Amino acid sequence: MKEKLSEYKVVGKIYVWNYLENYSNYPGWNLTLDMQASISLIRVLNLMLECDWLNRKSILLEKPTQLQLSVPNNRNGLAKWKSKNKLILNYKKLENENYWRIKETEKEIHIDFGESKLKEFKNAITRISKGMNDFPICDEKRKHILYFWCNMENKNEA
Repeated sequence: MKEKLSEYKVVGKIYVWNYLENYSNYPGWNLTLDMQASISLIRVLNLMLECDWLNRKSILLEKPTQLQLSVPNNRNGLAKWKSKNKLILNYKKLENENYWRIKETEKEIHIDFGESKLKEFKNAITRISKGMNDFPICDEKRKHILYFWCNMENKNEA
């Protein structure tokens, strides 16, 4: 199963960003994705669940456009933000099932999670694809927050 996961190519556009302004209202990271990426990312998460040992997946990210930034509408879509080139998903099967951590390097954003948070993440991707909006996943201390936003591109495709 690990070979299937490593060989699987994620398609579509995934956007992850963090605001540099108005941090008290927009803490943490933000994610949206198009329909193709929703289907593809759910497949990745299913493959991770099926693996017998620890596993991870590296995924290329797109820089958010004004269309994506207009959904949370921080400072009318004009707030400064940063993004990374890659998203690293790391299923920590031996950790507590509620384990959830986000860390960043110069070019990557890493999301590490246990089983229940993997399932919550998968559900969040499904909710985005149905046009749902503005909900987070976080750790117990609300330090590692990932907000999910609907993608206006998906509404244009419908």
